[in-house]
Amino acid sequence: MNKTWITLIAMAIITVLIMIGYEFFLSFTGQKSKFTKPPINQINPDLGIQELNYIKSLEGNVIRKNEQLDAK
Repeated sequence: MNKTWITLIAMAIITVLIMIGYEFFLSFTGQKSKFTKPPINQINPDLGIQELNYIKSLEGNVIRKNEQLDAK
């Protein structure tokens, strides 16, 4: 293999190792993270009340005991 190709491959490997090391350094020191605190939105206290009331109104139609299954 020509000496020029060996030099080119060696430079590519060194460049890749330097980039991997730099990315690892940024991750390790926390400089890469861009955490921003989301704005606090108030949750509506009536959220889902209509659905819950509808489900509770359907509970009366549910058979719960085996004795209710017997046709007497």
